[in-house]
Amino acid sequence: MNDPPLPRHLAQPRKRGNLDCTFCIDCAHACPHDNVALVDRRTIEDLADDAPRSNIGRISNRVDLAMLAGVLVFGAFANAIGMTEPVTAWLREISMPLGLATDRLVAFVGTILAAIVPRASAGMERR
Repeated sequence: MNDPPLPRHLAQPRKRGNLDCTFCIDCAHACPHDNVALVDRRTIEDLADDAPRSNIGRISNRVDLAMLAGVLVFGAFANAIGMTEPVTAWLREISMPLGLATDRLVAFVGTILAAIVPRASAGMERR
């Protein structure tokens, strides 16, 4: 019985942790010698390791990853604040005079404005 050819694009010799892996497990299925394993690794250990990685290079050279982490942290806090009673009451107070059945549209527009206004004001200050 002939084995199918191995997909060569799966070889990543410097795969160092979870940041290089999408957990598709294609490499485990493609490897005929069981050289691939899923190993538990702590996230802090993965982030502290600044060795070059196959796909993303060194973490210390990736400003976009730091910005993405900042966006996720900001989003988590914004979501938590949006679920408090004072904020939901304020959104209801705004949506009632506008004739809206729910406060979702007001929350959506507020989110968009919160994302755009600080950037626009920072751009105006630079000029």
